[in-house]
Amino acid sequence: MGTILAACSSDPGTTDEPSGPNTTPPDPIEKPQTCQTPPCGSGPDSTTHPPQKSAPSVSHASVRISGRDGHDLSLRARLLDADADLSLLELRFFDELGQPLDIFDTDLDGFADSGVQTILIQGGDQEWAHLLADFVSRWPAVGRVDIVAKDASGLASSSVVAPVLDQPNRDLGQSCDPSYTEDRCLDGLGCRGTPSKCVEGTAPRIARFAYLSTPVGPRILIEGEDLDDDPAYVELEFMNARGEAVEVDLDNDESPDSSSFRIDAMSSSRQGEFFVELRPASTLAEQVVKLAATAVDSRGATGARAVATLSDPTHRTWGQACSTRGFDVCPAAGICSPAGSSANFTCQAAASRRTAVCNQSPVLELSGAPSTVSGHTHLESLWDATPGCAPQDPVGMPEGIVRLRVASESRVRLTTDLPETSFDTILYVLPGCAADGTEAIACSDDAPGTSASSLELTLAPGEYLVVVDAWSGAGGAFALEARTE
Repeated sequence: MGTILAACSSDPGTTDEPSGPNTTPPDPIEKPQTCQTPPCGSGPDSTTHPPQKSAPSVSHASVRISGRDGHDLSLRARLLDADADLSLLELRFFDELGQPLDIFDTDLDGFADSGVQTILIQGGDQEWAHLLADFVSRWPAVGRVDIVAKDASGLASSSVVAPVLDQPNRDLGQSCDPSYTEDRCLDGLGCRGTPSKCVEGTAPRIARFAYLSTPVGPRILIEGEDLDDDPAYVELEFMNARGEAVEVDLDNDESPDSSSFRIDAMSSSRQGEFFVELRPASTLAEQVVKLAATAVDSRGATGARAVATLSDPTHRTWGQACSTRGFDVCPAAGICSPAGSSANFTCQAAASRRTAVCNQSPVLELSGAPSTVSGHTHLESLWDATPGCAPQDPVGMPEGIVRLRVASESRVRLTTDLPETSFDTILYVLPGCAADGTEAIACSDDAPGTSASSLELTLAPGEYLVVVDAWSGAGGAFALEARTE
């Protein structure tokens, strides 16, 4: 007690007890402490109360139809969290009558059974934006989205209801949004200039065209430009060595039926460019020596006709410029990858690039609740699926990766069958940041009735690499969901 009193001041006060040199000092009387700061009140008997946590909130949310063709869904929300520990957003999709939409196949039986999606986020106050490419074309009945934010402790915001807003169409000379989020120009018009206005459209142009012979069969690659972002299709013509039309059996009825074929180009069009790829049966190369391609936009305007002859890919050497889309080939154990901070791509050693990409990849912690992470394929190809996993064993396709951490032995379900996934996926699991050629623990091409992929497997504790590979050279945005039984 003496130590405590010595450390603090007390009221001087008075006493009636005698005092003086010949008197006996009275017993000390404990007096109330007046200090309000430590060390007073900081001893073992003190009681401290942690600050009260507050739930996050969604102060504003908007959902609107977007994209050049009005097939995308853009979501935005203002998220507030004083504790800066936001962990996820829960999205619930409904039709215009308020009925839940079945969008997700949660039990991987080939049938959608849920309209709830969980998206991982982190941090505090933020402006959140999310794009669901081609969502409206797949679920045109969507009428509203309910959004709930949750923090790391499980506290949840109130649900904010965001009706789906239509996308206005702008006419010639009207102001427009070049990102096609707030509005879009009518078909046949382009959004250009400063300030941006709807102007007369231009015809699409094929910039690069190849008909390649590869060990796994022929590949047809078409890279084009369209300033209006509205290429409708590419008309492909089959020819012999003399340039004469050749009829091909397109429906596998053992009877030639057509000398031309249309390839969709709109779905791959982004920011003035489009890229399409075909991997036909090997018998095509036995009948067709030349191909002609003509790009056509949504108003019927056609670009110049391009011709390609069946040939081997060009082989590049170390350090040479290369194409990530398969127009040429790097040396063995090499990849076409960004050259440092430069935007140029050159042939480089794959091993060092693979390690760097692994270390930078997002991490998905496996928990009891479904967890989703979104991403985009890299421009280069660092891994290939185990032979036999997908038709024609595609190699050199772009992929995205996610590190999956498993704390205890678990039965895990993985799927890319989500609205964010915009391309034909191959899904496989590798033991950590494995080298290319390592046999996958499990692999899946297409889930029933979709071009997405799903896997169900038992994993021991540890870290795994989940690869979302593209079946074709296009790649794009994807989402991966992990859940345990």
